[in-house]
Amino acid sequence: NFSWPDWSMNGNQIILQYFKVEKDPTKVQRHLAIFELTTQNFTTLHSLDNLHPFQPHPSPTRDEFLFVSLVSLELGGTDIFRTNTDGTGVTRLTNNKRSWLADWSSDGDKIIYKFTTENRIQTMRIMNRDGTNDYQLIIAGEEYGRGPNW
Repeated sequence: NFSWPDWSMNGNQIILQYFKVEKDPTKVQRHLAIFELTTQNFTTLHSLDNLHPFQPHPSPTRDEFLFVSLVSLELGGTDIFRTNTDGTGVTRLTNNKRSWLADWSSDGDKIIYKFTTENRIQTMRIMNRDGTNDYQLIIAGEEYGRGPNW
């Protein structure tokens, strides 16, 4: 099950997520992978597997990408991480278990993302690429629509 494909900064790679369902359908393994267009090589970033990664989004200016991690089975249970394209240098950017659907600014210095409050109110927040200067932009209400895009 492949989904969430996106182009790398150089246009020679596609990063995507895929799911493997085990014999027990309640156990799903989430993986991120890089597909090299020139060589047709498919590389799974197994170094991220323990984070249950999904929703990858490459930086428009650097060899890195954002992804969402299933960190808890609580409400939402997801946080945003940043990593190098090869899966090294993982940095946790949020630590609230309710952040998801992240996107980069065109200069790659800011990140916009969706945040769900404990009352299930959707908000949009902005932070620097290193997770600092995080602030609320707008309150979107109780809808569960598509995430923000720059």
